[in-house]
Amino acid sequence: MKRNVFIIMGLLASFIIAAQVNTTIYEKRGGVFENFPALMSNQKGTPVKTMPSFDLQTRLNEDQQRKDKLGPLRFGYGFEVSYTLDDGIWMTGENSKTWSLRNQSDKSFERFCSHLDRERIISLYQQIHHAFMLIPSKEIWTVQTVGVTLRLVEYFYAAGAFEKKDTALNLLDQLVGLIDSISHYADLGMKGDEQKLPFFMYDCSVDLDHNLFMTQKEGQSRLFIMLDTVNFIETNNNGICNTVKKLNDDLISKSTLISGESSVKKRRRFFKKAKNKTEELVKKIES
Repeated sequence: MKRNVFIIMGLLASFIIAAQVNTTIYEKRGGVFENFPALMSNQKGTPVKTMPSFDLQTRLNEDQQRKDKLGPLRFGYGFEVSYTLDDGIWMTGENSKTWSLRNQSDKSFERFCSHLDRERIISLYQQIHHAFMLIPSKEIWTVQTVGVTLRLVEYFYAAGAFEKKDTALNLLDQLVGLIDSISHYADLGMKGDEQKLPFFMYDCSVDLDHNLFMTQKEGQSRLFIMLDTVNFIETNNNGICNTVKKLNDDLISKSTLISGESSVKKRRRFFKKAKNKTEELVKKIES
């Protein structure tokens, strides 16, 4: 397929603070929004604290100076705050009360994206997509693979980080396009417009903590492990690569192949569930 689908998610300095007298653990991620619908309506009645501005260029210069040093990548700027219960409001739910206060930066998701080098980002994504279409691949998916992006969109929408709801809906529309593309490859068991290359997709019942990518060329392996959204580990250490490969092979042996001519019903059920979850969030945002 010639359609390239790119989803660009920015890290936003906007979040919700919530505390409960009797702590409730929601086993289902996103369950708090179901119990407290007000959190899904942009916190209209919730007090808002706007973080002060700062010199972005100074922070970027600091990052440039320390780029060769070991350590995690800085992806945000921290502020010291001092809040009391008087700064927020109590929201009444079923048999419980939730204290809510909204913090946000002075820049929205749209403004954040307006400062990005759009042409460079699109070019990088096109290069990645082109390389992906030129090599055979095996992919292990779980029910949470799509859920990660859905939770990000849901969280930042509830936090009021989007100036317009259409921005969130556009991201979800692109996610649907991505699901459709992967579903098409899985149906064929192949990918690529010119040379058809094998595409294996497995449905795994075990939730994976991190995304990882392993490439193999001429007997040499290279491993990329994504950590906490923006940090990652890259290595070609044979010991680490061989260990991870064994773990992946073990996961594959316990997973269900849902690409090609096998498991047609399971494949359709898998992608239908992914699209249904997306459509549910679309309805929440549109309502």
